[in-house]
Amino acid sequence: TLSTPVLEGRGMTPARLDLMFFVHTQSGLGIAQRDLRRGLGVSAPTVSRMLRSLETLGLVVRTPVSVDRRQRWVQLTALGHALVRRARKRLLRRTVPRWVATLVA
Repeated sequence: TLSTPVLEGRGMTPARLDLMFFVHTQSGLGIAQRDLRRGLGVSAPTVSRMLRSLETLGLVVRTPVSVDRRQRWVQLTALGHALVRRARKRLLRRTVPRWVATLVA
């Protein structure tokens, strides 16, 4: 995929980056894990596994929701936000010239 070269050596996968982009777009406040699962269209165990990996890398934090302790609130850490911004810039630098070239051709 286009994102693979951007992620090399960071312990990231395209799926993890998609998850982080989705969390990043939620006004910076985070998102309920249940809503993240629904938004990405993947199973609860898949989201849990990806989030566990991202927590280990220090890119996200999960905190229990006060009204329902079974639910978790997911937020990017400062490091997570920085990685998303860097990845977005790199992806744009890689894809925009290709996209423009196809328009001109």
